Amino acid sequence: MIDESIMEKIIPLPDEDEEMEKVQGELEGEGFPITNFKKGGIFYHLCRMLVTIYIELKELTRTIVNGCFIKHAEGDWLKIKAADYSKQQKEAKAARGYVSIYRSEYNNALQVTKGHCFKTEPDAGGNELKFYSSQGYKVGKFFSQNNAGKKVLFVVEPELVNSENIKGLVEAFSEGYGSNNVVIDTIVLPGNQAEAPMPLYMMMKAKDFDALLEKHGDVQIVVNTIGLPNDLQKMKYWKADKATRPALFLLGMPSGRIDGLAEAIAKGDIAGIVTSNPKAKYDVKAPSDPEEAFDIRYILVNKDNVEANKANLLN
Repeated sequence: MIDESIMEKIIPLPDEDEEMEKVQGELEGEGFPITNFKKGGIFYHLCRMLVTIYIELKELTRTIVNGCFIKHAEGDWLKIKAADYSKQQKEAKAARGYVSIYRSEYNNALQVTKGHCFKTEPDAGGNELKFYSSQGYKVGKFFSQNNAGKKVLFVVEPELVNSENIKGLVEAFSEGYGSNNVVIDTIVLPGNQAEAPMPLYMMMKAKDFDALLEKHGDVQIVVNTIGLPNDLQKMKYWKADKATRPALFLLGMPSGRIDGLAEAIAKGDIAGIVTSNPKAKYDVKAPSDPEEAFDIRYILVNKDNVEANKANLLN
């Protein structure tokens, strides 16, 4: 829809009562004798009907003007206008996917308000932080089996480098991993990323991710919380020697579905990923045991169970 402030300038909608007073004033100005205009008389109601029709015609005009532009058209008007561009609306189907929600405050943990997916409140009891941190513990335990003590790089969003969320996540990882040999870093792009309208994964390129790995050439494990670049096929990482390159683990899919992810995990190009449990519960208290908390919300997929969890990687 065209912005209301603009529409009000080109097609203003009058107030019905004010318009009636205007009609009465014009009639009196023309010398028309009015004796029962505001007392429910027939003439009053006839004028009221005409004023209502006049206002509704203006509302229709607004709809027509909006319908002239595909950017502002809605409903059936959009379908009609889309045909001019050889586009048509497909039949609606049940969908499942991800919604990116941006936050303006990064220092404290938040939880989504029950019954309202776009409203948050402070996570006073730390319940959500316990669930979130449980991912770190589980991934730490996973790597402790065959990679204990190796240096680990956590890749995070610029605004979260010093946040309580990441602090809790890394501490939980270190506990499960049995080592504090962990560094935290981010991908720095030109300009002020804090004012950027898009998340990091939408702005970064393969060369940016490669540069970060080159900067930390001494790490053996990379836990990536920011997603992969859109041109991920161009990453040098895939062509590097598997025996010397760091293991790459994805913590969630913030960038959305990754084509070929299951195959990459099966081949060992990606060590694993933490993804949402399709049977996750969100209205329960986090158990004190981080592994129990993890199982309520998440699934860790690696080459051992990727075949059984392919469906969870396609959304």
